[in-house]
Amino acid sequence: MKRLATIILTSTILLTGCSSNDKIAMLENAVKSSKDLIAKEEFEQAKGLLVYVSQNGGSKIDGYSNLNGQLDKLLLATEYYENEKYEESIKLLKELFNKEDTEGGIIKGVVALGSKIKEKTENNTIQVDNKVTSNLITWDNVYASSHLIQKSMNYKVENVIDDNPSTAWIEGVSDDGIGQFIQFSSNNTFRVDKIDIINGFSKSQKTYMKNNRVKKVIIEFSDKSQQVYELEDNNMEYQTIDIGGINTNSVKVIIQEVYTNGRVYKDTCISEISVYGQEL
Repeated sequence: MKRLATIILTSTILLTGCSSNDKIAMLENAVKSSKDLIAKEEFEQAKGLLVYVSQNGGSKIDGYSNLNGQLDKLLLATEYYENEKYEESIKLLKELFNKEDTEGGIIKGVVALGSKIKEKTENNTIQVDNKVTSNLITWDNVYASSHLIQKSMNYKVENVIDDNPSTAWIEGVSDDGIGQFIQFSSNNTFRVDKIDIINGFSKSQKTYMKNNRVKKVIIEFSDKSQQVYELEDNNMEYQTIDIGGINTNSVKVIIQEVYTNGRVYKDTCISEISVYGQEL
């Protein structure tokens, strides 16, 4: 690391006397070198080079922004892991793994860190409040009141449980989909602790904004009790709904209100839903 700091300092001094074209060429080479370091899974060193690029006005160099964003997520996931925040780490790793343009070296880092977390948490089990274990619930049935079929595209309910934020369930009625729902059910009873939702069609910023996003959602349980929650807009990451430990054999997620700003289509979308709890 000291050697890397020396290289960065020396390069910064060299840049001072460079022409504009030479400076750009050096910064481009630094981005390329950071990619090479990532391929070797030398992530801290790669981050050092990207910091150097940014500090020298190279944040608009082709490939810098995407590479830096991916690396920051992996390093943050590593920090979460080291602080035993396994759930937060897993979320970031899933985002990186499911992104089509994630660097190969980053994917290697994701898989390696995921293996470490698996050893610690035993098959998707996470620690809640250091007292109670909460598992990703596998349901017997997942049903939607409707879904959109458009040409060869089928925006079916299974898309919310495929661990792929670039797919989505889209309700299939002609209006905004108020009252449309997804229902998870089982022959067994679970204590439900929380629900993680990726709102909207999160394949891209464009698909997100062109379609409705859920603003308010009703969560209904098998005893017909309900809780209402408001989701954030302009948020393509997981949002957590704290359920608080409800015993139920079904969870119904009902659209109550939607965000419509920027939309082109009257279609309301949800990309992912994960329900966590414990079988009773």
